[in-house]
Amino acid sequence: MTDDNKPKTPHRHLVWRLALTLIVPLALLAATEWGLRLAGMGHPTTFFVKHHDGTGYSPNAQFGWRYRCREMAWPFLMSSPKPANTLRLFVLGESAAYGTPDPTFSVSRQLEVMLRAQYPQARLEVFNTAMMGINSHVIRDIARECARHGADLLVVYMGNNELIGAYGVGAAAEGSTVGLSLPLIRASLWARGTRLGQATDRFLGKRDWLTPKDQDEAFFQKNRIHPDDPRREKVYKNFRANLHEVCRSGPKVLLSTVAVNLRDCPPLGSLHRRGLTAAEQARWEEAYRRGETNAERGNWSEAVRHYQIAAELDGQFADLQYRLGQAFEALGDLPRSRHHLSLACDYNAMPFGANSHINQIIRDIAQQQPPDRVRLVDAAELSLEPDLFWEHVHLTFRGNYRLARTLLPGVVALLEASLGPATGTIPSEDECAAALAYTRWDELKLTQPVVRLTARPPFTAQLDHARRQARAEAALAALAREFQQPTQQQQSLEIYHAALRRSPDDWMLRHNYAELLAALRRFEEAAAQMKLVADRFPRYTPFQWMWRAYLAAATETRVTELVKQGNELCRQGRFAEAAQIYRHALALAPQLHGLHNNLGGVLLRTGATNEAIAHLEEALKLSPDYVPALMNLGTAYAATRNDAAAIRLFRRALEREPGSRDAALKLAWVLATGCDPAQRNGAEAVRLAETLCQAPNGRTPGALDLLAAAYAETGRFDDAIRVATEAQEEAIRRGLLSQAAVIGERLQRYKNRQPYHAP
Repeated sequence: MTDDNKPKTPHRHLVWRLALTLIVPLALLAATEWGLRLAGMGHPTTFFVKHHDGTGYSPNAQFGWRYRCREMAWPFLMSSPKPANTLRLFVLGESAAYGTPDPTFSVSRQLEVMLRAQYPQARLEVFNTAMMGINSHVIRDIARECARHGADLLVVYMGNNELIGAYGVGAAAEGSTVGLSLPLIRASLWARGTRLGQATDRFLGKRDWLTPKDQDEAFFQKNRIHPDDPRREKVYKNFRANLHEVCRSGPKVLLSTVAVNLRDCPPLGSLHRRGLTAAEQARWEEAYRRGETNAERGNWSEAVRHYQIAAELDGQFADLQYRLGQAFEALGDLPRSRHHLSLACDYNAMPFGANSHINQIIRDIAQQQPPDRVRLVDAAELSLEPDLFWEHVHLTFRGNYRLARTLLPGVVALLEASLGPATGTIPSEDECAAALAYTRWDELKLTQPVVRLTARPPFTAQLDHARRQARAEAALAALAREFQQPTQQQQSLEIYHAALRRSPDDWMLRHNYAELLAALRRFEEAAAQMKLVADRFPRYTPFQWMWRAYLAAATETRVTELVKQGNELCRQGRFAEAAQIYRHALALAPQLHGLHNNLGGVLLRTGATNEAIAHLEEALKLSPDYVPALMNLGTAYAATRNDAAAIRLFRRALEREPGSRDAALKLAWVLATGCDPAQRNGAEAVRLAETLCQAPNGRTPGALDLLAAAYAETGRFDDAIRVATEAQEEAIRRGLLSQAAVIGERLQRYKNRQPYHAP
């Protein structure tokens, strides 16, 4: 028997079954994935996507979605391939590296200014690839992409978002670390990077993270994390692994420890140590209270003594360590002050920001790498410098300058061979401010969102929050008052003009200049500047919205000016000229119903009734219940002897505004004097006219004239004569001689027992 004729063994059957069990589902999944891609379903998940004109790459606005992050990277245009003899640097990190609250003054911008000033002969590109709301799991992927796009150096400033947020401690249930398993996290990220994963998310409705949620104080209190929570160690382990891979991504890497505001920003949350008994907590609270009392009196040594008694009972309470840090600073013992402030950061139960564990991991990883490929800069040393932080981690303009200045030697050391000799000097903070056009206006613009942020949880739970917030709001009010001065506004404009003369192609300068012009209500100029930015980044929707908003505001401002001119001409009786002005305004804003009404009203005055009707009808198409247009169109129809239409419109106006005296008067007039006998209703006209005359100060010449006409229509000529005589006398008394003459003509008809009807 040949081998081919031998019966197949059960073992071979099992292998085939297992193979089919795996291959068929995988083939179906692969086919579904490619089908979804071919159908254009889903979105790209890479950080870089082709620019709209194919000339290079820009950040993908939907990149963060894969990581449950709705934020976008700050836009830029990166040419492809990389120009020859060009050094390409990428700054990676979270919101602090991004430049929150304004990336146009970020560390990457200031570092670029310094490098260009010191090495003017070098061809440099510095890109800000940091994003808000991300952490090392995301930055690892961005670093890999940067390596594929010709990165010469990665500047890594990250560690603030590891413990809180996506893939932080809250990703696993308390008492478990399963949700923090690195293979599990990476597998889930891979799955969400597929079109099938995106379709599944959409089908299951798992995109609620795109909608911001209101996080009140109760939310933050509920989500506090104990200093000894074992999940913290798992997060640190993941951070170490991700950072190690960033260092091995290919380009040279400058690692930086992370500065946080140890001195001026108390912990966002505190928790007592586990196992603290009620009796111990009572003694702790008494010691802490005594420490507070002595601190308020300036008895710092006594304050320290009582705080230390509390610390022996429970030293994990973050606020206590912060108070000890303050007390030792007041005593001049700065090393011990720093020690306790650092412990306050480590024990923070709402750890938004890097702590000493994160920074030590950064130092350890840097030490393990070849020094010619990876270097360390210890920016954490900036943590106690004053005026560097807006709140807990985000840097002021000075803070970004100091960070860039700290990073600069490390950048130069890693790129020295390519940079060549330094032929320029490092710019000062003032020189950087001039280059980037950082003005008092920009300081005001950046301060506003920060003050709004710190007025909300979790900041409201901080020590001394009310006092600190009051100071911040007072400083903001002072900045706002200062900017109202014309000299300050002009100075800000001149700084931008100078910066744009030096760097006319800097789109970020134009972006900020547009915001300044808009703040000064120079919307037309603002729209022109923003149009240049929007055209450069047509896929970046915030810039498109800004340009359209400025354009709309410019149009509204111009239309408002034209309407004022037209109204003034109307007051002067120059109706033909007013009509021309309103036409200009309508050319800018044809959708404004009020403009159509204004033009229709003046056209009625000039006798262009048909054109007036067209504009008034358009006004009512745009706003069907707009009473002024109802009134004007009713008047126009009455003038063209269309009494039925006029009555219908006046009734609608009176329904919309039941107290409208003008609508009641015009309706009653057509009912009493209309040219169409079928539409006249003298009895209703009398009721309306009597109501008008009975109102306080209601016996005006016009109302009395109407009442007389209504009486005449119902055959009550004696009443008509009496009231018309009163109307004529009242008109003469008021100096309305022409009106008195017209009333006199009608009075003569009533004496002849004839009602008055419109000709």
